[in-house]
Amino acid sequence: MILILVGLVYFLFFHGSYRDLDEDKLALILGISKATLLSSDYSREYFTVRDYYAIEVHQLSRETISDFVTHSSFELYPEICGCRKENWQQSPIDTIKWENVMEKAFVLWAGHPKRNEWILDMKRIMLSNSGYYAFCILGHSIVLYALDIENMKLFIMYSNNFF
Repeated sequence: MILILVGLVYFLFFHGSYRDLDEDKLALILGISKATLLSSDYSREYFTVRDYYAIEVHQLSRETISDFVTHSSFELYPEICGCRKENWQQSPIDTIKWENVMEKAFVLWAGHPKRNEWILDMKRIMLSNSGYYAFCILGHSIVLYALDIENMKLFIMYSNNFF
């Protein structure tokens, strides 16, 4: 039973997310019926076989952003059960309630300027009055989402061995 649960979590959160995050999966993440992906970039770091850290940045179309703001269910992955999740919320994030998440998620890394830029972008979005955020925590893993409405970018941070 535990192996099935671990396999399901791996598949839902981390499997193939870098190479095959398609428009259908983006629509599911955003709680809308259709999403248009213009481009993607990512950075990942494996510390051990189990422990890793990655950030993806997806440039979305203006129509996708508009559809999110006006028609999203604001529910993150409605079919996932068992994780502690924060559905899509308009920023700013409650830094007192989510202090642990903020503290652990936004650590800068020496020698990784692109990743640090993205980390700072995510933090800016989550502290601003003009973005959205969501996350899901299961065990020691977190997937953190930050949506930049103005620049039409979705940032996704994956971390295993987070807590």
